[in-house]
Amino acid sequence: RSLRDFNLPKIVGDDLIVFMGLLGDLFPGIDVPRQRDWDLEKKIEECFVDERLQPEENAVLKTVQLAELLAVRHCDFIMGTSGTGKSTCWKILAAANGKRGLKTTVKDLDPKAITTTEFYGYINLTTREWKDGVFSLLLRECANAPGTDPKWIILDGDLDANWIESMNSVMDDNKLLTLASNERIVMKPHMRLIFELRDLKYATPATSSRAGVLFITEVKQWWNYVQTWVMTRDDDTPERKTIILDLFKTYVPDTLFALKKEYRHMCPTLDFNMIQSICRTLDGLFTAENVPKGAANEAVMLETYFVFACIWGFGSGFSISDGVDMKKNYSSWWKQKWTRIKMPNKGTVFDFFVDRGSLKFTPWAQVVP
Repeated sequence: RSLRDFNLPKIVGDDLIVFMGLLGDLFPGIDVPRQRDWDLEKKIEECFVDERLQPEENAVLKTVQLAELLAVRHCDFIMGTSGTGKSTCWKILAAANGKRGLKTTVKDLDPKAITTTEFYGYINLTTREWKDGVFSLLLRECANAPGTDPKWIILDGDLDANWIESMNSVMDDNKLLTLASNERIVMKPHMRLIFELRDLKYATPATSSRAGVLFITEVKQWWNYVQTWVMTRDDDTPERKTIILDLFKTYVPDTLFALKKEYRHMCPTLDFNMIQSICRTLDGLFTAENVPKGAANEAVMLETYFVFACIWGFGSGFSISDGVDMKKNYSSWWKQKWTRIKMPNKGTVFDFFVDRGSLKFTPWAQVVP
């Protein structure tokens, strides 16, 4: 159980099959159930609902795994791409701790936003006076604070050898930060360091071996975001919310698959970012003027504006790459794939906007000189 539960949070995808196969070879015929804290899981689900987020099974599992890692390691890496819910993970756990009577103090800091001297502190060479750094100040505050409730320092920024190597003595069993002023700050048993990272590309083995690792994948995170976005649209009727969700189910999966298979953006763009762009575009399109409540053709109106948002949300990052006009190819693919809303044959899909009066795609040239 300990081998499995401690390593599962850091293993994803196809590696999981290999890892479980190795465990099966080591302990044939043994499948020990995971030890679960049902009270904690219930509190976590309540916190997701309170924040108007989706208490999805994987999100709850990752939050529980973070709690398990924090119980055995005083330093932990939460890894994943943008939009996977790394910040949400520790925020929900802190809120769940509060519901259990453990008031969690959280200090958030981006190490990449300041220089290394501003991070740890430095001695002024002229006056020989010591100037505290942001991190040393936060660590001292937490260490001197009364009580034994959890105190977390969140370092939200990619690893950099300039600042992380000086953290090794804090991350190992010494739990000790030695400053240039010869001051030593000891981490108390109830203190934790949580790092939010994209990857461990610039981390040395000495650094990466000192912390627990929780890896959060991007799989279907966009769907959780869409559900939350639709749920928070308080002015929409339940029928309209159902139509919008069905539109996402219809258009998004096939389009994302095609983009991964055949197209390349100017710069790497995550699925979550594209869906976020679509939702924010729809916020400006799904207005009372564009889509009146109770309209006879409400579903058609919603889909027409939805198609316009998708065209730009998915395709605005395309350009001519290696002699291939990605925008033109994407336009041709869209016209062939999605035919429920008719697009004009001339020009690309980017040459038109939705006219409010006729509800048809009209050339931009009619409104832009």
